[in-house]
Amino acid sequence: MTRILFLALTLWTNTANSAEVNLSDQIIDKNMSRTRDYSTLFSELKDSHVEFTLTVPEHNVNLHVDYYQQVGISTRDFTIAVIEEATELFFDWLIVKEYTITNNRRDHRSLSVYDLDYVTLNDMSIISFTSYARKNQKRVVNGIYEAHHTPDNSNAILIGANRKASSNSLATTIAHELAHWWCDYFKIYDRYYLQENGKYDIESPAYDFENYFARRTKF
Repeated sequence: MTRILFLALTLWTNTANSAEVNLSDQIIDKNMSRTRDYSTLFSELKDSHVEFTLTVPEHNVNLHVDYYQQVGISTRDFTIAVIEEATELFFDWLIVKEYTITNNRRDHRSLSVYDLDYVTLNDMSIISFTSYARKNQKRVVNGIYEAHHTPDNSNAILIGANRKASSNSLATTIAHELAHWWCDYFKIYDRYYLQENGKYDIESPAYDFENYFARRTKF
């Protein structure tokens, strides 16, 4: 099957502060505490913002992504390349798993990706807006997928980009978190991973795709 995966990039300079202001304007009356938390994260980021779109025409998909990186982190090209390849491989994985895609999808079409210092990612005072931090988790993490709990009610992937690991390991971490987004968006959890207790097994498909990606990736 031939697939066209289109990647469009736009580089915005000196936009981290303006993005922060826009977010604050959107939700200042709704949730001031989360705005402050999110602003703390933005203050740790480099003044650069890359905006790109991943398009998969055969599935009528246009994924808008906002990318940010922390000062001293220079993994932008790597992360974007992984996201591009992981997106393509995700649809191959769906075929292997014999999962169907319907038009009944989540009402979100945007994603923010943050390449952070590994220490920042595991600093609960900085990422306190995430559900992971609010659950008072103690486990050290390599990446986090945050669904619907960011101040603008968007979805976010936070990566410990400078973790000392192989390129393959770093890439599979990104792929794992991205799988959460796609499984959420296409309601894969709802249709294939609902457990008897009424909760969704959200990690199993992400790990399954991570392993598939690790076998297929060029990284």
